[in-house]
Amino acid sequence: MEYCSLARAQKLLNCELEDILHWHDIGAINLCLKLNPTPGILKIAVLSHQEKEVTLSLIHISEP
Repeated sequence: MEYCSLARAQKLLNCELEDILHWHDIGAINLCLKLNPTPGILKIAVLSHQEKEVTLSLIHISEP
């Protein structure tokens, strides 16, 4: 399986969302965001439990 929703991962792994987020925080897994092709700009503020600060990421999504 290439990817799945968090809800699907919870069912497959028989775990809670907090478990998945913990595994990400300790570097055991990567979490990704799947976006449908949409023109525009997405601004994301991410708080990492390890970094204890906000990292701003800007992703530009252009028209095909």
